[in-house]
Amino acid sequence: MAVHDSAMAKMGAIERAIQTLQHIKETEHKSTDVKSRIDSSILLLKRADEAMWDWMYHFKQKGDWSGKGTYLSYLQSEERKIQRVATLIDSALQRASQYTNKEK
Repeated sequence: MAVHDSAMAKMGAIERAIQTLQHIKETEHKSTDVKSRIDSSILLLKRADEAMWDWMYHFKQKGDWSGKGTYLSYLQSEERKIQRVATLIDSALQRASQYTNKEK
């Protein structure tokens, strides 16, 4: 699935953003409010990462699938699920960029 491939390509960016945000929080003098927002961004990034790994764990290849209905309908359902994961990844990275882009 192209959506999966695109989202998977961003997994490294998620890890780098988490590390960068943690570094910013630990080394820069930020207000409590900003640190709280950074924590929230880190949590969102971790949720996005977890959502991708969860989707991949539960995804069934055709040979492993034994559900009801056709495999095509299963793939269509999974396409919707991975699209939601991709949207979560994009949102998390966008939110983190509020802090990480200032570091460049």
